[in-house]
Amino acid sequence: MISKKKPAVAFLLSFFLPGAGLCYLGKWRSGLLSLAVVLVIGILCGTFLSSPNIGISLMCGFASGAWAYLVADEATRQQTVAGGRNDISPDSIRETQPALKPLGGTEKRKELVVGIAIIVAFILLTLIVVWKEWQRPQSKNDRDWYQRIFTKAFNTPKIQPGADGGFKPPPTPPVKPAAAHVKQLRFPIEQYSNGQVRVLIQASEGWPLTDGKMMATNVIVEYYSETGTLTNTVKTNSMVLPPSP
Repeated sequence: MISKKKPAVAFLLSFFLPGAGLCYLGKWRSGLLSLAVVLVIGILCGTFLSSPNIGISLMCGFASGAWAYLVADEATRQQTVAGGRNDISPDSIRETQPALKPLGGTEKRKELVVGIAIIVAFILLTLIVVWKEWQRPQSKNDRDWYQRIFTKAFNTPKIQPGADGGFKPPPTPPVKPAAAHVKQLRFPIEQYSNGQVRVLIQASEGWPLTDGKMMATNVIVEYYSETGTLTNTVKTNSMVLPPSP
């Protein structure tokens, strides 16, 4: 016989360690799923939020505990009903059967409503916490949410504020020698009558053509004005390049 204290124990276990209560009930798949959901939520919140938030941790624990409590409560009720049915004599089945029917419909609908309400409340509270975090005043080096994403998720250098208060990318590190099949180039390949110059930045080798020319792939070119100002950057799949100087 399942103890009546099992739902409370399952709730406490899952509250402090998501999924532990479901594993305690023998629901290993559900327990691992609960743990995975909480881990994903924790990773997302850790990526988007600049500091740990106790509110989200409590909400995760409560949602996981409520899930385990509902499963344990349903298992307890089903065993209670099954035990009552075993005690019923064949002569009284017709009299007692109507009293057992409501447990199947009303209680399951009640659990479904409670479960949906818990999930909706958890999602709404999480969105409110994240929105409040984004509205919080940030320092000059940490004013935009993507600043925290790139710094924490991808471990890239912090974006520094520019002179106009905006953001500028970090300095480009020196280009290391590329592999033999990739050329890191930077030389004028064409100059127009208005003084504009087209400069090759990068190209992957394709196949040689006549007169030393080469058909390259994954080409990046920049266009500079007569005064040396960058006016445009174009990426193209293929381009005929002149001989290397």
